[in-house]
Amino acid sequence: MGLQLLLDTIDYAQGGDCRRRMLLHYFGEEFHEDNCGCCDNCVAEQPHFDGTEALLLLLGLIASLDGSFKSDHVVHVLMGDETPDTKMYRHEELPQYGSGKAKGEDFWWCVLRQAVLHDFVTKSIQRYGALKISKKGKEFLAHPYDVTLVEDHNYDEQAQKDALVLESAESDNVLLQMLKALRRDVAKKIGVAPYVVFQDVSLEEMAVQYPCTFEQLQYISGVTMGKAKRYGQPFIELIARYVEEQEIDPPLSQVVKVAPSRSQRKIDVLQCIDRKMDLDDIADSLQIDFDELLAEMESLVTSGVKFDIGYYVDMNVEKDIQESLYDYFKNVATSDSLDDAYRAFAGEDVTEEEVRLMRIRFLSEMAN
Repeated sequence: MGLQLLLDTIDYAQGGDCRRRMLLHYFGEEFHEDNCGCCDNCVAEQPHFDGTEALLLLLGLIASLDGSFKSDHVVHVLMGDETPDTKMYRHEELPQYGSGKAKGEDFWWCVLRQAVLHDFVTKSIQRYGALKISKKGKEFLAHPYDVTLVEDHNYDEQAQKDALVLESAESDNVLLQMLKALRRDVAKKIGVAPYVVFQDVSLEEMAVQYPCTFEQLQYISGVTMGKAKRYGQPFIELIARYVEEQEIDPPLSQVVKVAPSRSQRKIDVLQCIDRKMDLDDIADSLQIDFDELLAEMESLVTSGVKFDIGYYVDMNVEKDIQESLYDYFKNVATSDSLDDAYRAFAGEDVTEEEVRLMRIRFLSEMAN
């Protein structure tokens, strides 16, 4: 259920439709105006497109699945993805299998979100989000009419623009050195490596944006609200004092980092880990090699996402190797650099894969 709530939140963030309509619909109410005139999507209108044919294809598939499958499976079928579920239920034999591949995954998530929002499709709470075609959806299939849909936000494009803003801004070197000294003191006090508290890139961004509250701190790269609350108090106090003493106008009120979008692959990875699937099986189901899967998990854990791969590590990495690597990352390493870790264990019976797995586990448990 927790994962389903996360996916619902992502739907709200990604959607290009009226925010008021989306919120009211989520709680079982309706908003019938085309434009509320207040939310970001209505004030700066998102591009529209003709969604008639796409909606017909989507609803036809959902109708054939008889209300037994969730959104991710529907998208996998449309994309022609070979997953354990598509193979188990022989859905590669469906006429819709792979028929939407040319449009791309993001497109189908966009259409699916709006099919639910506009009541062509319903989500079953009791069945953890299983999709079922509604009466309105059945009527549309029987007697199609033109349907205009709204494009989703392209947060990847926005993130690139924000990254350019941050790269062009110079960090406050005096504050940066103060933050590094504070990090060293905090790390020593709680007995962890400094990078576990906050990574260098996070401190550098703090020295540009001057976050003075927990809410502002979580906009910094690699900092979640949980991490902000765990380690952030002395940092925001230091920054607040510095800003007041130096009479600085914090730029966070003008330049706010947009939360990075979660690609569907990352969501799939988190869902599979939540179900404690074997990592090799996850890679196979996503049609990627194991190195790519490790890279996805490294990206997630570096951005502050917490997840547990202990079930896989305990089965595939010997206990003494786990202990050696964990001790290295906790007590020896001065950064989370993989190259440094490889060099530290060069000549020992430790594989690069084991180093990467233990680094992911360590960062998720200790840093997030």
